[in-house]
Amino acid sequence: MRLASFEPERLTPRAETLDIIQDKLRQREVLLAAGVPSPRALAIGKGVPSGLEFPLVVKSRFGGYDGKGTRYARTLEEFESHRGLWEQGGWLAEDFVPFRRELAVMVVRTPEATFAYPTVETVQSDHVCDLVYPCDADGAEIAIAAVEAIDGFGLFGIELFELPSGDILVNEIAPRPHNSGHLTIEACAVSQFEMQLRAVCGWPLGGTHLRQPAAMVNLLGDLWAAGEPRWASLLREEDATLHLYGKSSPRPGRKMGHVTVLAATAADAESRAHDVRRRLQRVGRDVVVGVAQGVRLIEDEDGEQDQEQDDRKAVLDREIGVEGQSVLLGAILRNEDAH
Repeated sequence: MRLASFEPERLTPRAETLDIIQDKLRQREVLLAAGVPSPRALAIGKGVPSGLEFPLVVKSRFGGYDGKGTRYARTLEEFESHRGLWEQGGWLAEDFVPFRRELAVMVVRTPEATFAYPTVETVQSDHVCDLVYPCDADGAEIAIAAVEAIDGFGLFGIELFELPSGDILVNEIAPRPHNSGHLTIEACAVSQFEMQLRAVCGWPLGGTHLRQPAAMVNLLGDLWAAGEPRWASLLREEDATLHLYGKSSPRPGRKMGHVTVLAATAADAESRAHDVRRRLQRVGRDVVVGVAQGVRLIEDEDGEQDQEQDDRKAVLDREIGVEGQSVLLGAILRNEDAH
């Protein structure tokens, strides 16, 4: 209803585009009608939709991310076990895709130009994105075709499936900055966030090319299970940048931030990103072994020591950069729960 109060030409993306995207069934229908490779999907009525075969993916047509609102059915019995969900309406069934890996492409489109960022691989853990890095596949053509099919203008994150044959299918479209595009902040000439502003304001778009190999790892709430992560270990790393989203309550599976690592090669960036996150994890209880000038010397049960400011706010400002940058970053990424 709030969108209806705006003049249509002022909305980017357009209301019609958002209407297509928010309904996963309609999104599939529009893509397939335009010839964009995508899994077949049908609405669930009183049973298995005619024309689909097991195994199937059962999805809520509206909402859901990071695996939420998604179930799998290898047999009719498994499909029936989800009856409590789909018989209420608003669910679809689609072909199960035996993909080799999951990819993503950020696409920016204006009436004057269309560009795609480098294709990245997104490695998932329990349906939540764990690692992102540029890869050797090229999903740009299909990603751009998907945005054109929905008459999209602005910035879009296109999630893709790559099959063992090398063919690429569209999984889903997000009409906004996307978790898979966060590494563009450090790695690309123009970040996805700046690119969105340029597109909306009608400014020249700038370059989407990769300036340096990079990898990004998400920091989930699980990392806080044994206490505040060991931030000092990250501050010792060159070319590693921490982003925290300003969320107050860490929960398992909740994206609390991410770290992007730049390196000479993609393989080195990926390896270092994993290592940086591993060293953030506390093991067991911490013991305070000394205090001096407002700085606590902390010793983990594994014997490693860190210095931490008593003032947590000062710690965060030091980790991310100047205070204004951390405030701005928290404001920009505060909606990360939807990524």
